[in-house]
Amino acid sequence: LQAGSRLETDLPDGRSSSRLQLAATWLFVLPVFTEGVLPGVVKLEVAGLALLAFAVLVQGPIPERAVERIFAVFAVLTLIVIAYTAFGSWPAFTGTARSYDGHAALFVITYTAVAVFGALFFDEEIFAWVMWRAATVALWIGVTTCAFSRLTGHLLLVNPDHGLRMVGTLTEPSAWAPVLTVALLLALRRRSWLYAALALAGQALADSPTCLLVMAVTVPLWCALASTWRHRMLLLAGLAVIIPAAAVFVLHADPQNYLVSGNPAE
Repeated sequence: LQAGSRLETDLPDGRSSSRLQLAATWLFVLPVFTEGVLPGVVKLEVAGLALLAFAVLVQGPIPERAVERIFAVFAVLTLIVIAYTAFGSWPAFTGTARSYDGHAALFVITYTAVAVFGALFFDEEIFAWVMWRAATVALWIGVTTCAFSRLTGHLLLVNPDHGLRMVGTLTEPSAWAPVLTVALLLALRRRSWLYAALALAGQALADSPTCLLVMAVTVPLWCALASTWRHRMLLLAGLAVIIPAAAVFVLHADPQNYLVSGNPAE
């Protein structure tokens, strides 16, 4: 990132924004896009958000409603853990009690960090801008490395199972499901046909049924609920029939026949 005024003038609509909000947003989305190459990135995110929250506290005063929201989330999460340990027990033979205690603490810390970000730093336009920047950079890296691997045979940020599938800076091919969908929706919103095509290319290179399913459901829903297309009510009515029917089909279908099928659609 370029520091200073260039960052501020490059934000949506050219308006300036708090550098703290911008830095916090980058920290918040960083694990989604880099956990495949930076295993300790979640610790970096939490530590960074804690430092930024401390900076806000020093600048003060923190809005009372923000404090209430953060405390409420922390309290609910803590009570969930306490209730589970009071009325139940950690699963046996799958880990030590100490390990479960540590992960329970991480559960509380992780979602409290989300509450801190949401209450102190979240801004819709900044969040959309950062998601767009991060998604497009990650997508370029993923498509480029996957194409390179397929053309040369040298594996670079790909999954070799069932063909060379795109991984990039993410953890696995299916982890692209939200990223590809968000990239496509933001590309459509921005009328950026290059990135719309790149998102579809990423869909093909990831070769993941999860990615396909998420995009197939989310994009029509977005068109029906948020677009200005004049026939969107017709699309919404169709989805109101198709989605429940699909749910019923999934509940009653025999998955084994589809899992062993050689048909990619199945």
